[in-house]
Amino acid sequence: MHRERIASIEPGDVVMFRTGWSQLLKGRTPAGITRWSAAEGMPGPYVREGRFLGSMRPACIASDTWALEVLGSADNVPGTAFPVHQDLLMRYGVRIGESVVVDELVADGVSECVYIVTPQFV
Repeated sequence: MHRERIASIEPGDVVMFRTGWSQLLKGRTPAGITRWSAAEGMPGPYVREGRFLGSMRPACIASDTWALEVLGSADNVPGTAFPVHQDLLMRYGVRIGESVVVDELVADGVSECVYIVTPQFV
């Protein structure tokens, strides 16, 4: 927040993380991606950061990763799966966005924008 000069997160805002995940996946086969992500884990917020963000009541927290949160972390509560998801959805009522591509926003130096999500029809 300091680096992007964002003073605060207000209720209803959308918080988006760019971890660089999409850059690491370029040129990999689906099988290679699965093996690589299983071995390397996945970047994102830990439980503490998820709770901090959730307490600010954003409408959504999104990331360029498949799981939003760090996977396979020692920070995870034993016996739980996706503890950040559980906290954000159940405790704070915050929606989650995954695989959100923000590379062009970052390249253009955008740190605040309007975020609109429409349902996908199949």
